[in-house]
Amino acid sequence: MATEAGYDDSIPGTMRSVRLHAPGTQQDLTVEEVDTPHLGTGEVLVRVHAAAITPGELEWPVDRLPATPSYELLR
Repeated sequence: MATEAGYDDSIPGTMRSVRLHAPGTQQDLTVEEVDTPHLGTGEVLVRVHAAAITPGELEWPVDRLPATPSYELLR
């Protein structure tokens, strides 16, 4: 059921996210509990079951970090 803010009551307030805090290797990735993002007009929230991280994402410049890498996903 939608709430006043337009969110479904079944959407949790937090979610697990793979995060990169500094350029490095796959060993530098961490799994963290983060706040579920609030959506803007025209945005959707997708539940991801699998994702792929490309080597280039591990080399993102520091000014883009921390970040959640993975452009390739399976919902």
